[in-house]
Amino acid sequence: MNQLVGIGTFELKEEVSMNDLMLLPTQDLVKYENEPVVCEAAAPRRFSVPLSDSDLQERILKAIPKKTRNNNKWALGVWVAWTLERNLYQETITESGNAIPSDPNLLSNELLNYWMAHFIQECRRVDTSPYPPNSLVQLASGIQRYLRTDCNRNDVSLFEKDSSTFAFFRKCLDSRMKELTNNGIGTNVKKGRPYINNRRGGHVG
Repeated sequence: MNQLVGIGTFELKEEVSMNDLMLLPTQDLVKYENEPVVCEAAAPRRFSVPLSDSDLQERILKAIPKKTRNNNKWALGVWVAWTLERNLYQETITESGNAIPSDPNLLSNELLNYWMAHFIQECRRVDTSPYPPNSLVQLASGIQRYLRTDCNRNDVSLFEKDSSTFAFFRKCLDSRMKELTNNGIGTNVKKGRPYINNRRGGHVG
């Protein structure tokens, strides 16, 4: 039979017998259709678009409760106010050779240990009254959270007892808290009702 036969990329016009067709490779007999090629990028996405490091950091910060963020902001505010006043003293430059940075993230762990110890002993309220012991812990915790969360310094562990990195700070915090407690600052002692004898020999508790 005379017909146009497509074999691969060749077209032969000749008489082709059934035996000839049987001898052809199977793939040469497959009918090719012009179907649209679907680009892989245009296919429905299963996963999210790539996120940058700044995107991830922003999501981490957004997940922090508002109360915690406010506490961190308060702690950093007290730190900044303290550094501004502390840097006015000549002793500050004499002790370390440099002014204390308003951003604690600029301090190495060694200097952070040193200056946090001074900060926790010297910080006061706006009216110059001392912070109670619990507030001192909250101040240090706020600064630690800032360094860990905002600055990715997960090695800052101010309260880890087995770590010697911030041992000096912990000793100063402990001594200051004991001093305040001994002075009755931050201690809420509940006073009982007075013991009063009545006429029957009993008492009112």
